[in-house]
Amino acid sequence: MSFLGTFNKLFRLIFLLVFLAVPTAIYFAVQDPPGMPSAPGDADQQAENFEQKIIFLERQWEQKETTEVGISAAEINAAYARERGDTMRVAFIGNQTELFLVQRIAMLTIYIQAIGKTGVSQRRITFTPTDLKIGKIPVPLTMANSLIQEKLHDPAMQEQLRLPAFISTVKIKDSQLVLGTSPKGR
Repeated sequence: MSFLGTFNKLFRLIFLLVFLAVPTAIYFAVQDPPGMPSAPGDADQQAENFEQKIIFLERQWEQKETTEVGISAAEINAAYARERGDTMRVAFIGNQTELFLVQRIAMLTIYIQAIGKTGVSQRRITFTPTDLKIGKIPVPLTMANSLIQEKLHDPAMQEQLRLPAFISTVKIKDSQLVLGTSPKGR
């Protein structure tokens, strides 16, 4: 068998694998990831609850009171959708945060799911991913960590993650985001 014949067969095999792999990967990438929260049916009420809880925290802080408020994922999702559209959703499982990002690429909708720990550093919310998926396809963090960190440290994103002066603690507890205020934070 000549080199050209071997090369031709190898090229056909690679073409066949790519021809099968690309549509399969696209199919799984556009699937809703498991656990993605749906938009709340009472989104206006949930967004209003979120705003009222933030106002309550600010008033407690102004009165030099220490308090904590639990905020549900539905309240955060509704408030985010009201402000910026429905391109991100959040869920809380135990003490972990699940972020679901919706990216539209050409005519496809790609779902990205990141699971990790939420915290506070330098008056900003932090997120340290422990698991990542595109659609239903697991992605090794080593492949994506630099892109995630680059996005998280982007000045525009840093501004979005900045906490108001009256919020001093952030934690995930009992599947809620718990925000706290303390007169010591002033």
